[in-house]
This record gives sequence, C-alpha cells and structure tokens, in this order.
Amino acid sequence: MPPGYNQSIGNSVTVSAGGVYSAAMMRRANGSYVTAVLRYDFAGNLLNTAIFSKTPQSSEVPVTVCTDSSGAVYVLGRTNAISGSDDILMLKYDQSLNLKWQNTFSGTAVGNDVPVQMMISKDNKIVVCAGMRNLPGGLDYGLYRFDTNASVIMIYNYNGTGNGNDSATNIRISVDTSIFITGKSFGTSTYDYATLRYSSAGVQNWAKTVSYTHLRAHETDSYL
Repeated sequence: MPPGYNQSIGNSVTVSAGGVYSAAMMRRANGSYVTAVLRYDFAGNLLNTAIFSKTPQSSEVPVTVCTDSSGAVYVLGRTNAISGSDDILMLKYDQSLNLKWQNTFSGTAVGNDVPVQMMISKDNKIVVCAGMRNLPGGLDYGLYRFDTNASVIMIYNYNGTGNGNDSATNIRISVDTSIFITGKSFGTSTYDYATLRYSSAGVQNWAKTVSYTHLRAHETDSYL
C-alpha cells in the first residue's frame, strides 16, 4: 500500500487479453477514499497502477471494472466531490491505465445516487445500472447507455407503482443487446420483486413485478 493510506479493499476484478484488472478503494489518513486500479499479467506480476481522486477531501469509490473489445478499461463508482452527496462516476483508461476521460452525473433530486453495475454490450457500448435519486426525492432504477467516448445514447428511469424507493441490484445483456434489470420496487404497501427488459434504444419491452403475497401463494418448499 502506498504511503499515506491506511486501508484498502478490492471491490471488482475483470480479465481481458491485456491482463487482470482490479479496482479497489484506498482510505487516506483524513478518512476519505480514492479509487485504485491495478493491472497484473497472468502470472501475477504488477504491470500498471492508477490512482484517481477529484480532490484531497472527496471520496471516489469504485464498484465495477470492465473492459471493451479494444482493451480499454472502464470503472464505475461514486464521488461526493461536487455536491457532498454521492454522484455516479465513470472512468476510462487505456490498457496501460492512462486516464482517457472521466464522467460524473446525478439524478434530478438532491441526495445520494447509487452505482450498481457497468457492462459492455456486444456492440461495444457502455451500459450502466444505478439507483438514481429523482424528484420528488425517491430512488428509481437508472439505466444508461453510452458510447466509448461517454456520449449518452439512452437514459431510462423506472419508478414503481408506489412512487417510493426503487433499488436496482443487477443487470444482464443478451446477445441482441437487450438489457435486463432487476431489483426491488415499492408497490402499494411493501416492496415487490421487479424485473424489466429494455431494447438498446431504451424502449421498455416488458416489466414484471411479483409481490411477497404472490410468491407465498405459489411457493414450493424445498429443504435439504
């Protein structure tokens, strides 16, 4: 660990032809965090290191690291450098971990936005899943597509029927670049299990919500 840091936690790892890339959060003496990205060869030798911080006081915490077909490296995380609340942070590096760009965005309401996952689709587009705090103040599913220069292609926010907090937890991308997103969505009085499918153009193909009551009614108990 470099001097001046007293704790580090690896949050994500990915493998590409360029090697093994790991993204970690490292704590400074003042209690804030920086994002560290490390590149190893397949024998475990450290090849490159990059440390990212917006300010000496802000925290930048990574969630996901992934690579595209050209070997470029992308990191999804959060930063509180702009408003004091957490915004979504995206970073792009070349294969040797030279920073190419950074991108920060947030929801329409004041409060913490929550990065969840980043993936690269078959057509080499960046897909980001996040919990976005939008007006009047609750969390929504946030789904974004960017090109590799961080230009926005598509934005879609999902607010459940109860108009409460909706928290995305995972995404997957099919071969035809359709995007599937799941998590919990506030219904009439409790949280429901909500899964949605979107086209790469941001068209919602379907949305399925299942309540706890419905699950209990169709439950098949299984025990080891």
